[in-house]
Amino acid sequence: MLSDSGLSKLEREMIAVVVSSANRCYYCLVAHGAARSRLVQRPRTGRDDGSEPSRREAGRTATAMLDFAWKLTNDAVPGR
Repeated sequence: MLSDSGLSKLEREMIAVVVSSANRCYYCLVAHGAARSRLVQRPRTGRDDGSEPSRREAGRTATAMLDFAWKLTNDAVPGR
């Protein structure tokens, strides 16, 4: 998450939120959702797990990236 990449910190956190959601990891979902919220400087609401605001804030390119991350994560585990 901290090394140089072609993705911004926000894009990496948004992907982490999607992957955490697909993996049903509440701990990671909350942690990455909070990091994403800090990057967009928007406070989270009590029921906000971080996944939906990422998708709403995303443009067309980011939405395609997040859809790909979701598909890749779910296709990696047989039976999902």
